[in-house]
Order: sequence, then C-alpha cells, then structure tokens
Amino acid sequence: MKKILHLVNDEKFIGFAHASFTEEQAAQSDFWVLSGAESLKHIKFPCRLLTVDQFYTEETLAIVNAYDLIVLHFLDTKYDRLLQNAALKPKILWIGWGGDYYWLADTLADFHMYKPLTRKLVSKIMGNQLVYFFSKKVNRIRRKRRLRLINTGISYFAPVLPDDYQLIKKSHPDFKPQYVQWNYGNLEQHYIKGYEDFTVTGNDILLGNSATPTNNHLDVFEVLAKIHVNNHIILLPLNYGDLNYGKIIQQKVMGLFPQQAHVLSEFMPYEEYMKLLQNCGNVVMGHIRQQALGNIVAMLYVGAKVYFYKDSVTYAFFKNRGFTVFTLEALQKDPALLDLQLDPETVSFHRSQLISIWGKQQNSMNTQRVIALLS
Repeated sequence: MKKILHLVNDEKFIGFAHASFTEEQAAQSDFWVLSGAESLKHIKFPCRLLTVDQFYTEETLAIVNAYDLIVLHFLDTKYDRLLQNAALKPKILWIGWGGDYYWLADTLADFHMYKPLTRKLVSKIMGNQLVYFFSKKVNRIRRKRRLRLINTGISYFAPVLPDDYQLIKKSHPDFKPQYVQWNYGNLEQHYIKGYEDFTVTGNDILLGNSATPTNNHLDVFEVLAKIHVNNHIILLPLNYGDLNYGKIIQQKVMGLFPQQAHVLSEFMPYEEYMKLLQNCGNVVMGHIRQQALGNIVAMLYVGAKVYFYKDSVTYAFFKNRGFTVFTLEALQKDPALLDLQLDPETVSFHRSQLISIWGKQQNSMNTQRVIALLS
C-alpha cells in the first residue's frame, strides 16, 4: 500500500484532513507534528509529536524516505531543510493556507493586500516609514531565495482558491509546482452540520473574521461611517490574531460606533456565536487576499449578503461562478442594500453551488486525486 506522510501544525481543522484521507483506503496516511510542545492541544487523533531536531536526524529522514508522498500543511520555514535535501525521495505536496503564500502575489503592481488607512497603520506598528521601507527591501531578497527553494523542492501546490494559483503564476511565471485542488473539510459534515436549515433573519453586520490587518478594518470603518449605519449592530470578531492590532481596532470602532459596535474579544461557545450570526444578514469582508473562506461559505449558505472590495480575489471567485455578492463600493453608493433580503431562489442557487464546490462528494474526489499522484 502507498504511504503518505502529513506534516501538520496542531490546529483543530487538521482533523478534517485526517478524516478525508483515512476514509480513502487506497493509501495509508500518517500525521506528524514538528513542535517543541510536550503534548498536543487541538489534534485529537493519533499523531506523532517530535521536535525539529528529532526530525532532522539520519534515522528519521530514512523513515521519511520510505513514504511515497509528503504533504506539507502550511509552508513553514522549519521545512526548509527538507526542501533542500537532495537525497529526499518522496515528492512534496504543499497545501497552502493563504498566509504562507500570498507574499508570492503581493509583488504584483496592481495587487495590494492593504488599503490606504490600514497600510499607514501597519507602517506605524512596524515603527516608522524608514523601518517599514527597509523591511520590505529585505523581504524581497528573502522572497527570491524562498521561491528558488520552492521550485527546487515542491512538486505540487494546493492553494485555497484556484484563482490564487493564477495570481501567483501571473506574478512568477517560473513558479514550478503543479496545481492540485484540495480543501479542508466539507459543507455537510463540518461547516453547516446541525445548521442545515438555519437562515439569517436580521440585518446586523458581521465585519471581518479576526484581529489581523488584512481585514482592512480602518478602511471598512470609513465606508460604514459615510453611510450612517445607525440601525445596524456591527459584530466585530477580534478574539483571534494580533492582539495589539486588535486593541487599536477596538478603540477605533468604539469611538466611531459607540452604540452599534459589539466586539468579540473572548472566545464564546459555538451555539452563542451562532445566535449572534443569525441576526447578521450582512457580512463585510475587507480582505483583498483570500481569507475567512469558511466563514464566507457558511454565511452564504444561510442566506447572508456578503460584501467585498471590488479588487478582492474572493469577490472575483464568487462573482465568476454566478453568486450574488456585493462590493463595498456599491454599498457606499446604495446604503439601502443593508436592508435588502436575498430571495429564496438566490439562496437556493447559492446552496447548490456551494455543495458542488465544497460538498462531501467533491472533497472525496479531490482527496482521491491527491492519492492518484502516487501512481
């Protein structure tokens, strides 16, 4: 039987990958975590835990060489020595998460992850404009070296969206890894399980998904401030990400929208969170890069309207596949969109499309295609 080695981080959704690959009987999948931790916090299935130093021994690398495929879940620098190993026999599939590959697209002249106000804030957080400028120059040198390493060591690449792959190829025509379609989990068993008949009923606003600058919070606040959202609660999740950035955003939103802002700074039970989401008929995602896809998919399924910047990669993905999605630019021109409800036919179309892209059957087919790489 063919064997696959998955090198993963200790994250909850790695369980989705374990379920997908162990359901397929054509190959054996083993999962390892390279970490200095003494025990696993989020992973609940059998998984080998070893340090980076333990991994890079002759004995362990000999075991690694007995596998037919290595799957890297998030491209961390701790795998650089593996990519440089000329004696490595298995091919490598990189399953990207977004944060580990969007630097490959950020070099495009017409692609900027940060809108103007957020760009200024990021620069300020970095220290000053001069520090920010030189950090970008150093990063450009590092990125060239890293691209050479990827082209040398990685055979296949599975980004979150196929559009991401095209964006990278546009920026780097010499990008060598072949595209593979694969995503974590599926709608029926994970993202909407228990909420299949759940629908949004209110017109509150869910804004972003985390305390990270790629949400472009400040720029979205500017849009909302111009259209006077007095009758809408603004639900702002800041309980995940950069806590220092989150504090700045929390102060800003409370200053601009003291009566409407509902900041989530602590984790809450899933059922309570879903009750809040039931009132959020509007979802504003200010990311230009792909981010928060699971949240977006789930909210589209339950009938929410989703707004993006018009240059968002995710907006283009959904728009090109027939979804009724909106832009922040359109919202600024027509604030009445906030009180609009999607008709049942549109919601039904969204659900069928989402299942065709991220349903269990498609996820199984994608996993089988990965296993087919072994033949």
